[in-house]
Amino acid sequence: MFKKLFSAFGHVALGLSVVSAVLSTPSFAASSEKRTFDPQLTCTQMLRDHAEKGVFWALGFRAHAQGNVEYVSRDAYSLTLGEIRTACTVLPEAKFSALVMQLYGAVQPGSSDEPELGSTSDDISIIKQSLTDMFAAPDLDLVALLRELRPELADISAVFPQEMAQNLMEEFVEAFGPSLDDAEFPSEQPTFSINFSTTFGLKSSSFAKDMSGSYENIVDLFLRDVPFAQVQMYYPTIGKPQDIDGFYFVNNHWVVIPRPWRGLNQ
Repeated sequence: MFKKLFSAFGHVALGLSVVSAVLSTPSFAASSEKRTFDPQLTCTQMLRDHAEKGVFWALGFRAHAQGNVEYVSRDAYSLTLGEIRTACTVLPEAKFSALVMQLYGAVQPGSSDEPELGSTSDDISIIKQSLTDMFAAPDLDLVALLRELRPELADISAVFPQEMAQNLMEEFVEAFGPSLDDAEFPSEQPTFSINFSTTFGLKSSSFAKDMSGSYENIVDLFLRDVPFAQVQMYYPTIGKPQDIDGFYFVNNHWVVIPRPWRGLNQ
């Protein structure tokens, strides 16, 4: 079944440091407009003193960066405020402008404006541990787990362009339907290891080239820098590790997006 559903996933050691994480779950609070608006303020200061102006600045920045004009509805405003607030809980001392750039795909890895997150961050530890706990369950049902991690359109489009996300949703009707229903795994309890990186980590290193499949064709399409993981399963009756690449932490939860290059228009 590994070959059938995840046949394009190969073996690679990705390194265990997570550079940065952007979460996307709304959270709201009252704001005040007391001080001078300055996008170089920390995101904490901005949300405390200029939340409304900051959101409109971010919406304008996103429209310019993406080359489109968008109508600012109440829902769009609320969603953007939520994204910024939750990202700021992870990077409270990040400059507001840098945080917005990272959220909306305008920061290149390694730039001086890129918000940094220490490897000892409690938030990142929790994110990593949450995926580890899923595979450490004593009664692990891998088929059920993969079905639980099936992404929604909003999850895929948080990482990849909208058209590509739509194509992948069509692909996943089969992948998470009949193919998964027919899956057969060894009955023994596997051991496992997890290699963590980020989407921009794949983009700025040789990791993508080392993985089997066509990751090198999609790394430039990542919209955000979010945690990425590869899980290596070890079954006693199978001679080599079985790799499942394509776990992404988006919208405050893990999802699996297998073989994303299949969403490209050929």
